[in-house]
Amino acid sequence: MLKFALLELLSSRALSGYELNKRFKASIITFWHASHTQIYQQLRKLEAEGLVVSQKEIQEDKPNKRTYYITSRGREALRRWLLEPPGLQGIKDDMLLKVFAFGLLPPEAALGQLREHQRLHEQKLALLTETRRRMDERYGAVDDPTVGNELFFRLLTLHHRLRYEASYIEWCRWAIELISARLAAGQGSRQPDPVPHEAAIEA
Repeated sequence: MLKFALLELLSSRALSGYELNKRFKASIITFWHASHTQIYQQLRKLEAEGLVVSQKEIQEDKPNKRTYYITSRGREALRRWLLEPPGLQGIKDDMLLKVFAFGLLPPEAALGQLREHQRLHEQKLALLTETRRRMDERYGAVDDPTVGNELFFRLLTLHHRLRYEASYIEWCRWAIELISARLAAGQGSRQPDPVPHEAAIEA
């Protein structure tokens, strides 16, 4: 997927590796993570496949840079991918994996982790809300009919992430309330007996 994310960024203008990395972190990283190293590795693969070409630019007052251009073959590959029906998205969530096993911890420890996770998502939501405010001021809100087509669909992804963060925060609050209620009622404090390995295998 990183391959097509980079092709999309290059579809409107040529960019250096530094510029690509900067634009990726300002937009696509809200829903797709990639490191600086992964981006450069992917650019080399794209060039080897003939989907982009690069040109070294000599600069007198600053370090030389390599600029990447999407090829007609790259545009066609991007178009074919965009027309493919998407499958159901898989989920990889470290926190949910922990919550799944929190029955092995004292409830107080689970509460601490959930509160910290809620704080992190509140922090992320605040950053995204500020991004939306700046975008609205500069380009117009997502429901503004004068907003250009390309920007409109990019704003849709930003609003999806805003709703995702708000939903995650609400779930954290709900889970914290439930655990707190169990503690107040004297439930959930006893650690379960360990499950024999044989039983776990049979299950």
